[in-house]
Amino acid sequence: RHPISLNHIWDKFLHPRMFVAPALSRAYPTHRHGQPEHSMLLMLQGRKHFVHWPNDAAEHLYEIKLGTQTETGDRVFMANPFTNDSSQQPDMVKAQGGYEGVVHEGELLYVPRG
Repeated sequence: RHPISLNHIWDKFLHPRMFVAPALSRAYPTHRHGQPEHSMLLMLQGRKHFVHWPNDAAEHLYEIKLGTQTETGDRVFMANPFTNDSSQQPDMVKAQGGYEGVVHEGELLYVPRG
């Protein structure tokens, strides 16, 4: 038997990634992570307006069928939660049970796996 190293656990199960963005930027389009993972958003400066929908809301978010999947199997959607024009996205009103808020400088948003 071979002992399991911390590096093996880190690489196989944790999949750490860090994204850094300049002022007035937004995440790539609305998306759902393909691999179940915990997410943390640490706001170093400024603020970030976010919307988080439950898994079962995906059918109302206008999925973009990509020719190839992202490296982590993410699903990408056209839904824009910051547009109140229901004539352009009429199904979005059916996406219930989500959370919306603002993360301010010095705050941490934790989104558990799943």
